[in-house]
Amino acid sequence: MTRFRLYLTFFRTTLLTSIVIGMALAFVVFILHSRDFVGSALLFIPTFGLGMDLLYKEVSYKEKYFFFYNKGISKAELLVATFVISASLCLILNQIIRLCVLVWKSIAS
Repeated sequence: MTRFRLYLTFFRTTLLTSIVIGMALAFVVFILHSRDFVGSALLFIPTFGLGMDLLYKEVSYKEKYFFFYNKGISKAELLVATFVISASLCLILNQIIRLCVLVWKSIAS
């Protein structure tokens, strides 16, 4: 249980930056290609947004990993756990949004 709390702690530190970068990239794709904004955002947040945040942390905050390393968690475990949590949440949110859209369409017609 302690490991899971540490994974969530690290995930929370990546959340804001990955959402901002993912939304910005989704907005650019929406403007340039008229794609679905919400679907693009939910795709880019756990992939590109998280990747850019982790790259920023790798360059700027290397000492942050030492706390987790001293608790017995490697950097690879943090990266995998953060990606799994982020991708899972985005997939669940995507399914909820699709379900709501289907319900609204059926009510409207």
